[in-house]
Amino acid sequence: MITPSNPNGALTPGSGGAVPSLLGIWRVGDRIASGKSAQLHLAQPADSVGNPRWDYLIKFAPLDSQGPARHEANRRIAASYEAGKETSHAQLVSTRDGSPTGPTPFVVMSRLQGETLQDMLLRQVAIPLPQVLWIARQITGATAALHQAGWIHGEIHPGAIFMDRGGQACLLDLGSATRFHSQIRVAYRGDEAFASHERRSTDIAALPGMDAFALGQLLWTLLTYNDTQDETVLGPIADLVGELLDPDPQVRPDAKSSERRLLDMELSALSHHIGPAAVATQRRSAA
Repeated sequence: MITPSNPNGALTPGSGGAVPSLLGIWRVGDRIASGKSAQLHLAQPADSVGNPRWDYLIKFAPLDSQGPARHEANRRIAASYEAGKETSHAQLVSTRDGSPTGPTPFVVMSRLQGETLQDMLLRQVAIPLPQVLWIARQITGATAALHQAGWIHGEIHPGAIFMDRGGQACLLDLGSATRFHSQIRVAYRGDEAFASHERRSTDIAALPGMDAFALGQLLWTLLTYNDTQDETVLGPIADLVGELLDPDPQVRPDAKSSERRLLDMELSALSHHIGPAAVATQRRSAA
């Protein structure tokens, strides 16, 4: 648990300026992360003076950004707020409050405990196949909810996925979210291996197939951390990966149908993982 050094909301050194003690109805605490497009601080309701709990995060543009860079950063904050307020899903970052306008646009989210999927993968941990499919299904479900609301995420990759201590996955960072068929105006800032060829283009309309490609790359990446050899289980997964990575964004499966297929695969993988044959193998290994 991170405990802020300024529990009373006093001004703290920011990235090139003084951090406001209040934004809207939120008290701003210590900065915990910063980048080119945003800085992230702990937050609590403004009437929580003296409260040791900081259960929220508040994001706004870096205070030292100016000109086009600040305009871009504020555009990403506005996208995060608007897409988050229109979409709700257990595996999607929850948008609690915010303001896309004003001197300091901001967005408030629930605070999570855990690590990013990227951090988890960097530790080279082995991931059982049912968990591979569970993670992929959770993120695909969150993506399907965004698509149902008329938005694409635009930057799905392991660094934008958070894993809590119970293994639940959460899709983060809606800064590149764009309404269907609207022109994408924000530069891609994720892992380029997860960006389809059309997402790397400039001045192109947002298509749900862009996210489908990223989901296929995510599933493929997760599979590399598993050593399952059973082709009866892997075959359908490989088929889905191939469809999601199709060069034509119009023929890639939609997120909702992919979520259903992943659930079927997850149940199948579980049956192989805990079925009689698997138990017998585990007993032989233990002996």
